Amino acid sequence: VLCDVRDFIPYAEGGNLGKPTHKEIAESMGLAYPSDDASDHYFCGLTFDHASEYCSRPCPDLSPLSCSNGEFCFENTPCDSRVMLGYGITEQPTQKPTSPPFPYNSRENFSFCGVDWLHANSCKMRWCGDKSGCPVGQSCFADTECNIQDRAPLPPTFAPTHSPVIWDHKSNYFFCGATYLEAVDQCSVETYCRTGEHQECGPGLYCWVGVTCHIQDMVVPTPPRTASPTIDSQHPTKSPAVYGDPRNFRFCGASWSAASASCNDGRRAKWCPRGSDDECADGELCWA
Repeated sequence: VLCDVRDFIPYAEGGNLGKPTHKEIAESMGLAYPSDDASDHYFCGLTFDHASEYCSRPCPDLSPLSCSNGEFCFENTPCDSRVMLGYGITEQPTQKPTSPPFPYNSRENFSFCGVDWLHANSCKMRWCGDKSGCPVGQSCFADTECNIQDRAPLPPTFAPTHSPVIWDHKSNYFFCGATYLEAVDQCSVETYCRTGEHQECGPGLYCWVGVTCHIQDMVVPTPPRTASPTIDSQHPTKSPAVYGDPRNFRFCGASWSAASASCNDGRRAKWCPRGSDDECADGELCWA
């Protein structure tokens, strides 16, 4: 739906109904309007009308790289960045300066967490010399043989993956291209720009919104897990015969000579390991 519920809420209550224009705000602040600096009126939007209506994000360098969600930078809008909250104010630093390191042989450098001293002395546990505390069930041991200054820097962690989005989320339709038609014609997994930032695309390309392609239609689903292989249940083979066992020399034949000759004349000799004539064919005996 193209409606915005904020358009029906009074401006005094946080909505857009009755919201003063940037021109009205600038004049109430005693500022000359329009500004002498044309860049004060550069704003992001999907179209010029969109940028002029919402005045949501200034882009003083007139570069689409300053915009996001597939928007572009438009000049000569009625918006005025001088009336934006925080305009021209540098944000305060958010981090405190780090404390100087302790001397190498300081007791604090040997303090590590663990369930017991041996656990802490593995030199793999959390350092607690800065009084940061330990996980539940562990204590801080200050007399280990480990020194935090000897520990090699930990390897960098993998970048977190993006959260999944619902099927009809607008980010599923973001694709790169020099033009909108090119983005439609060449849409693929490789040209997808999930964040909507133009920086995701190569030189001369932009991230376009509302492309008639859907990234979730292009991703190959993970194949289902195959069943565990079954083990062939053949009968186990017989143990090898021991060399020199008398049973190894028992064969069938009409005579001893015939039984002996059957081993060398190309025929498959009939073995009778039990020494019983019943193991042989009719007319043959078991010879040793």
